[in-house]
Amino acid sequence: MYDKKFLSKVTILYVEDEDETRKEFVEVFECFFKEVLVASDGYEALNIYKNAMQNQKEVDVIISDINIVDTIIVNICYTSLNFLIIMLSA
Repeated sequence: MYDKKFLSKVTILYVEDEDETRKEFVEVFECFFKEVLVASDGYEALNIYKNAMQNQKEVDVIISDINIVDTIIVNICYTSLNFLIIMLSA
């Protein structure tokens, strides 16, 4: 069970390096979340996150392939502790 009204207000940053997996998950996430920001690696995620913050967009959740969790993702975490991080593994 999920709260559709709540999720429709949530912006996520999804980080996945595998093209097909990224495409499939984005299709699903777009059905549930207000906005889905997408990156293929940690550097792109950092740039997207910084751009979102500069435009006063709140990133509520970061969903990342566990293999991409590197210093870039960790640096995002140090900038703000106001979001949830979910790690995925195949």
